[in-house]
Amino acid sequence: MAQKFHKMPQDRIEHVATNPEPYSVKELGKEVGSEDWESTKIDRTYRIVCIRAEQSLRFRQHLVATEGKRLLHSVGNNEWGIGNGKGINALGSLLEKVRDTL
Repeated sequence: MAQKFHKMPQDRIEHVATNPEPYSVKELGKEVGSEDWESTKIDRTYRIVCIRAEQSLRFRQHLVATEGKRLLHSVGNNEWGIGNGKGINALGSLLEKVRDTL
């Protein structure tokens, strides 16, 4: 989410980057946005997942442990997750892509 906040004051960016509560960060993201978010969100999210894998041994281990399995992001959103069963599962696909580089 911090990728959406590049024009915000530094203290708000820090709040997003360090907040352990994803839902509060998500709500903050709805308030802000970015003019180019729609055209860049997949690439930005891929970079974020890569950074997360570099920074967190535990995350990396969990991701590697799913080798050979399809990852489904189980949310009601038809873009990022499987939604109603017909979603494109963008986040699941990005996680698989990062996993394949580890």
